[in-house]
Amino acid sequence: MTPLPAFRRPWLLAVLLPGWLAVGRGAQALPAQASPDGAALVAELGCGGCHEGLPAPEPARDRAPVLGGSAAALPMAFVYEYLEDPRPRREGLGATRMPDFRLSSRERLALALAIGSDGAGMEEVREDDPEVDADDGRLLFSVLGCAGCHGGLGTGEEVLGGVGIGPSLEGTGSRLQGGWLRSFLEDPVEVRPSGHAPGTGSRMPDFRLAADEVDRILAYLQERRLDAAKSGLAERALPALSPWGRARAEVYLTDRLSCLGCHSWRGEGGRVGPSLDGIVRRLTPEEVVRVVLDPGAARPGTVMPPSPFAPRILDQVAALLVGDSAAWAPPTPPEIPWEERMALARSWDRSEAGSVEGSEDGSVSGSGSRSGAVLYGQRCAQCHGSQGGGGGFNAAYLPVAPTAHADASLMARWPDDTLYDGIAAGGWVLDRSHRMPAFGGSLAREQVEALVAYIRELCGCEPPTWSRGGRP
Repeated sequence: MTPLPAFRRPWLLAVLLPGWLAVGRGAQALPAQASPDGAALVAELGCGGCHEGLPAPEPARDRAPVLGGSAAALPMAFVYEYLEDPRPRREGLGATRMPDFRLSSRERLALALAIGSDGAGMEEVREDDPEVDADDGRLLFSVLGCAGCHGGLGTGEEVLGGVGIGPSLEGTGSRLQGGWLRSFLEDPVEVRPSGHAPGTGSRMPDFRLAADEVDRILAYLQERRLDAAKSGLAERALPALSPWGRARAEVYLTDRLSCLGCHSWRGEGGRVGPSLDGIVRRLTPEEVVRVVLDPGAARPGTVMPPSPFAPRILDQVAALLVGDSAAWAPPTPPEIPWEERMALARSWDRSEAGSVEGSEDGSVSGSGSRSGAVLYGQRCAQCHGSQGGGGGFNAAYLPVAPTAHADASLMARWPDDTLYDGIAAGGWVLDRSHRMPAFGGSLAREQVEALVAYIRELCGCEPPTWSRGGRP
């Protein structure tokens, strides 16, 4: 990629920066604050713009410039260059700063097209990625959480709240191991390889925290504890696994449950959720149990459904994971074609997904065609593809190829109630792969029906005549 040398010339930055510096919400320099405590530091950094359970990010939002339109006449080339290595450019902002999202050239181009006002100097960059446009940048602005601090681009303030952009950090001290959390604050890694909202590539940015800042944030988060009694798992004791019991638990994990459809373990499994290897080095044992037994309670807004297996079986799997002494490492991110990633991002974009009988976490309900499309993007497209072709980004990590829902010759053989059962109870009920999860525990009946209706749209076919109850 040929660089843009003009925007590395100090004299040109001196011309551009004064206008840019004045586009903050207050448009005046703010006094620096010395050594804020953990809660104040989290607010200044804007962490609550993506994570629930944290102080409101008002200091960061007040100091961040409004982006897009005439309010911020930033040349596209400047935005493109700045996002490659964002550094503080204004005085008097305290701890507030622009973090580094480690954006690819294509991501920076998309955001530059959405935010910037002048395309001079961008011709060669755009020729390299002609499929990228400003709409892609607006999607990234939403799903990466940029609007948590910045206004503009028509996103408004309603995106604050965090679910769908980053996990809730309520009760962090009871959930995350302190040593791992410290290493993560020092050097953020991609815990969920395809993004917190699967397929979007959303990620924790690097705030380049100083050692004392890491100490203050860590102390603040570690003080935040869950009420053990309210969690319902305070008295739960995991079974002690004998060698035979451990072997049985491994069979449950690999050959019965759907866990490895999304998670990797010992070299196999999906790339949607975090790796299970050495998970107890990242999560506390109590949190591992909570996630295995009741993922919706442990992770509000998660796409992970509860398992239909009996608690005694899940206890054995939890005991296996808690006893795993392997090192934890972030899984390798999957390759997601740009157009596919943008299709998945549209399912999570609050301006679209949240408009369908939307809830605060961006989830949807109802049986309409739109809700079926959004649910498909959030729950199914990772394996089956956004257009139902069966080639989603996670398909390469599965032992059985996902069903091609757009294949009319195949789908016309299956009645609607069979499709319903497969979504609600999992792939094993259709003699398909056990790694297809059972979503019946996390989706309402009308949501499953909406998915069945949307699959019929994808295939453009009717169910078998004998199953239509007398309909032609």
